[in-house]
Amino acid sequence: MRWGLGVGGVLGLLCAVSTAPVVLYGFTRGAAVVDHYFGLPIWLQWGNLPPSGFGMIIVGGLCALLLVSRRWLLAVFGAAVAAWFVYADVTFSPGGHWIKQMEMSFTTTPYRIHALVSLALLLVISLLALLTATRGEWSQ
Repeated sequence: MRWGLGVGGVLGLLCAVSTAPVVLYGFTRGAAVVDHYFGLPIWLQWGNLPPSGFGMIIVGGLCALLLVSRRWLLAVFGAAVAAWFVYADVTFSPGGHWIKQMEMSFTTTPYRIHALVSLALLLVISLLALLTATRGEWSQ
């Protein structure tokens, strides 16, 4: 379990680093963010906003590992993050509620906020997984 949390945490951090320029570009409109993104190695340019396929696999694995850990606080946080990503996948997928609202009103603010919250949760759960993996008494 410790190895799974460690590897998942590192992959989650890499996914967060590669997704951050795309998410922040929606708020800043700066060329420096795009230059940073294209400066990353090609295997780190996953590019699409959360929930992306690879990010969902990482989050699902980390949430599952945290749910089976023997700490109730980790299990509650893992369940909450999993619930957010399921909600985001349903409402921000093609044909979802927020996508329909964006098509009617031409405002992208809910999508940008969703991407920022998803990025923050991915970063936090990855760091929590790494912390849990390094502290052996938390995950047995």
